[in-house]
Amino acid sequence: IDGHKALNDMYLLDYLICNSDRHMHNFGILRDPDTLEWIKPCPLYDHGTSLLSNNSAPKYFKEETTFEKIKSCITNHYDLSLLDEVFVEFKALCKAYPIDETTVDSLIDIVKKQRDTLK
Repeated sequence: IDGHKALNDMYLLDYLICNSDRHMHNFGILRDPDTLEWIKPCPLYDHGTSLLSNNSAPKYFKEETTFEKIKSCITNHYDLSLLDEVFVEFKALCKAYPIDETTVDSLIDIVKKQRDTLK
């Protein structure tokens, strides 16, 4: 298991979607029930306070030194320009649901602004 990459992935997603509720009880590792061997990181979950739903940035991104450490990890490991493709796909997927285009554009704008702070 590449725990370092999994944590970087989690930090990137949390930062981009402004998840303000990441703590030690809402991420984990999948294990084989018979051998208890670690298989892989769990899919990320508990994003209910994301996309500024509670009007605050994650507390661990407010301290300058913590933000700089996380920013360094993110910018050294990811090509953030690839997110442009995700925005197009997200917008297309949302058309299948009763979500107005203004809301979709607002959500995309939040993530774009977060992405741009990492440049």
